[in-house]
Amino acid sequence: MRITRSLLLIQSIVCLIGLNLQAEPAPPLRKPDLVVPLWQGEPPQFQRGAPAEIFDPRGKFTNVTRPEIAVFSSDPDRNTGMAIIVCAGGGYGSLDWKTHVIYAADVFNPKGVTIIGLKYRTRPPFKGTNSEIQALTLLDAKRAVRLVRHRAKAWNINPHQIGIAGYSAGGNLAMNLAANFDAGTPDATDPIDRESSRPDFAIGLATWH
Repeated sequence: MRITRSLLLIQSIVCLIGLNLQAEPAPPLRKPDLVVPLWQGEPPQFQRGAPAEIFDPRGKFTNVTRPEIAVFSSDPDRNTGMAIIVCAGGGYGSLDWKTHVIYAADVFNPKGVTIIGLKYRTRPPFKGTNSEIQALTLLDAKRAVRLVRHRAKAWNINPHQIGIAGYSAGGNLAMNLAANFDAGTPDATDPIDRESSRPDFAIGLATWH
């Protein structure tokens, strides 16, 4: 009887703890200082009719069709001019934004480094092979570097200290850009396309392959 009562008591405590945890709302995720689409209007190879983008309670993006960057500005009193474009992991099927991008901003902003989250396109809704999704997201990464370099002065960034870093699939994307950047198109109509997409440094962590 004592054992039974003890088990019931333990079960009750566990249930109460569980209810208490559920009752406490999760702290709101940190919001960026600025969000900028990579392209005005539809991006190249835009997929029409795709399901709506989702940002779930775990802090993950899925169904990304409109790539953009989110700027987390550094501490202005410690600004070094350095910026890191962070590519979240997720196997190209999702973006673990909370764990990778927001965490990086929390760590590096106080050290004077601007963190720029790259919300690149995912599969699904894109339908294609590994090579095709890598080619598509490379467009997004190139455009992100060009855009940051183009806006560097306004965002208090040194245009020669723009790097890219990523985790898992994001690391794969960072390495893809490091190997396949270009110098830009000097006579492009869009001034952003005149900028180089070359990162000044690249970091891949636990790269997807």
